[in-house]
Amino acid sequence: MSLIQDIETTIAHNAVIEAEKIRTKGEHTMTTETHTIQEFIDTHKITMESEPAFENPSMAEESAVKMRHFQIQITGPGGVMLCHYSVGTGVVERFLKDKYPQAKLHIMGYRTIYQDEFIPIHAKEYRPGLVEVLDCLANDASGYEQCRDFGDWAGDYGYDTDSRTAEATWLAVGKISHDLRYALGLDVYRQLLEEVERL
Repeated sequence: MSLIQDIETTIAHNAVIEAEKIRTKGEHTMTTETHTIQEFIDTHKITMESEPAFENPSMAEESAVKMRHFQIQITGPGGVMLCHYSVGTGVVERFLKDKYPQAKLHIMGYRTIYQDEFIPIHAKEYRPGLVEVLDCLANDASGYEQCRDFGDWAGDYGYDTDSRTAEATWLAVGKISHDLRYALGLDVYRQLLEEVERL
């Protein structure tokens, strides 16, 4: 083999090696290990406190009437965030049915009694869990981060771009996303949005 042929062979061989490096690097980049929310919480020692609240300022009044509201404080590796969190009566009912199965068996035949007496008395026992709250915040933040502006976000979620209520919701979601990013720190925030399984 001549010197020129030897050089050409070496160059071709090196090119194949570099191409393989690029290919495997791309495969490594695209292969992201996923974690459950509970694993994520445990790893980063995230904690939450909650208290019942009279209202949720981020919700329209007509939507908030039949909801239960909470003031939430989440502490993460970057700091602390405060926000409101609301759940529908169906969530509270499921909680009570699981906690008081005998009451469900005895009272379900008398739906009015169950709704008007049992639920109001015991509903205050319900508290949202960190897993469900963080999943909800992550979903909102992910949707917000993927959109360029209000018009983009409104189109994705089926809102009218002329609606001031929709714009107020978008601004509220933006604030929550910003606060969550602060509480977790940028790298942990990105991990939550990109590497943690949704419920």
